[in-house]
Amino acid sequence: MPARHFDGRRLRAARRAADLSQMDIARAMGFTSTGTVAAWEGGSKRPAPEKLPALARALGSDLEVLFPRGGPPDLADLRCDAGYTQAQTRTIMRTRSAGPVAYAERGQRPLPQRFVEPLAHAYGVSVEQVLAAQARSMGKVVPEEGRPLSAAVAHKISNLLSAGGGQKTAPRTDEEIARAVNKAAGGQVVTAAEIAAMRTGEAGHLSPPVLDGLAAAFGIPPRSLRPDEEAVREIAQELQAIAELRGRPGPISHLAARGAGGQLSPRVVAAITDLLEEIEEGGLPGSSDFTELD
Repeated sequence: MPARHFDGRRLRAARRAADLSQMDIARAMGFTSTGTVAAWEGGSKRPAPEKLPALARALGSDLEVLFPRGGPPDLADLRCDAGYTQAQTRTIMRTRSAGPVAYAERGQRPLPQRFVEPLAHAYGVSVEQVLAAQARSMGKVVPEEGRPLSAAVAHKISNLLSAGGGQKTAPRTDEEIARAVNKAAGGQVVTAAEIAAMRTGEAGHLSPPVLDGLAAAFGIPPRSLRPDEEAVREIAQELQAIAELRGRPGPISHLAARGAGGQLSPRVVAAITDLLEEIEEGGLPGSSDFTELD
């Protein structure tokens, strides 16, 4: 099972970037004290996998960004991403025990067909995705279908493929780019025809390995190919963590998503760009430098 990556320091940085207290998170998670949240942030405890979606929502963050996973989901991943324990699937299947799910997640016995559709509906995925996840639980290799591309991300990829990421040595033809991406991904994840579709903006879905392979092939950070609001929010969280490691804690809340729809203003994006340049030069402004961004 490719468990989601959890880092208590990143959790703390995300909470402070969102101007939330440990008690705010504790209440959102149904706790009456901050002890559990403090233990998560300190690294002495980890939240159960099925609690991560609620934790991401409490922080106003994307689950994939805050707690990334290193591979396609199996059945247990789908259940946890939907916020269910094994025991709670009894209600979904209307059975006395969670045995059918437990056996399938362990790769011992496939789900009876009558349970596949109710579980897909409860998990918020398609029947095909449940069957693909089940195959992975059974030890089979099933590539993951990518998430739909937004127009903005498709435009980024199209520009990258056309301009070569500004590198003279970057791959140019569709065949060269496909080879570079597959080499970076460690296997066949894309074809030249699919690269051509990306170049023209016709590609509707891209799997995480393809996006990561594109970034590696062109020597750019993977976040460069994500929606701007996700990328900038992640940078803000990382800056908070850097500030703490340098002994200069303080919420970088003004770099979090603001306004309707969680959109970030051009001034905030520009501010983060300046901050990254200063970090590369060995300096990091204090939190007081963000007071003008409200």
